[in-house]
Amino acid sequence: ITVNAPPGAVPNNTIVAVCARSVPAPDNTSQSESTNRVAFADPYAQIIALNAQGNQLEAYRFNQPIQACVPFPQKFRSRIDMVNLVKLPQDESNNIAVLTSRAFTDPTDGLRLCATLSDLPATIAPARFGVQPTPTPWPADSLRFITTGGTAPSQNWTIAATILFLILTAAAITLHQTTRTHP
Repeated sequence: ITVNAPPGAVPNNTIVAVCARSVPAPDNTSQSESTNRVAFADPYAQIIALNAQGNQLEAYRFNQPIQACVPFPQKFRSRIDMVNLVKLPQDESNNIAVLTSRAFTDPTDGLRLCATLSDLPATIAPARFGVQPTPTPWPADSLRFITTGGTAPSQNWTIAATILFLILTAAAITLHQTTRTHP
């Protein structure tokens, strides 16, 4: 996980450090996955701002956005165009923020996914949207066949009847043409 700040991101005579670390998936990601039809992948990155004494700042806004990059997840490489970094909620809501993201190739680190952030703290993760939800299987004991009383012809009988109909139609047309030309 890398973080880069452009010149002017922090005001002059101000000391702010940025700390980024890999963290486990937050508890609310599974709820977001089903609600928002999105799939998340490792690495989840927590990025915080520290003051000059090394204490975490409760909130910090940069003058200019900083860039955060994570390794591109292997499981999303088949659809690079559909993957973004997202900022996960810091509370119990399901509101995820899609960040402006780009995939880059780095000669030493390989494929990376990068996005810009203005506010810290932030927990970010690669996400792919438009994922079909996993269907919930029917419990085996709830499946029952309902007797309707009706029947349907078998497929073999239908095919045989269609072939017989075509043969009889062709014979009738041939017979009709034969009787018209030879009275």
